[in-house]
Amino acid sequence: MKTIKEIKKEEADLHEQIKTADHSETKRITKRLELLKICRLYLETKPSEESLRGQLDDLNHNIKIIDERFSAWSSGKTGSGTGLKRQYAAITEKRKIKAQVNTLTYLLS
Repeated sequence: MKTIKEIKKEEADLHEQIKTADHSETKRITKRLELLKICRLYLETKPSEESLRGQLDDLNHNIKIIDERFSAWSSGKTGSGTGLKRQYAAITEKRKIKAQVNTLTYLLS
């Protein structure tokens, strides 16, 4: 599991890198810094590794349920498959859940 010290070190390294980075690299580093800030703030609440794993399992289960219910939701609706998937993802906030999964996965690595 990551520690606050490791997160702060990576943040400091990225702040150094951003000084000499070009525009596209700056955008990538900025996004990474945003993720690290969320991780650091979360770790400051002192969660146990067991609770993080439980949350990760719950979120993965929620994504599975969302995926399973798509066909029932989309039956009778008109539109392209991709368009319906995007609409369904927006309604169910699947992107937010996936972002939480990515954050927890990173913290547990």
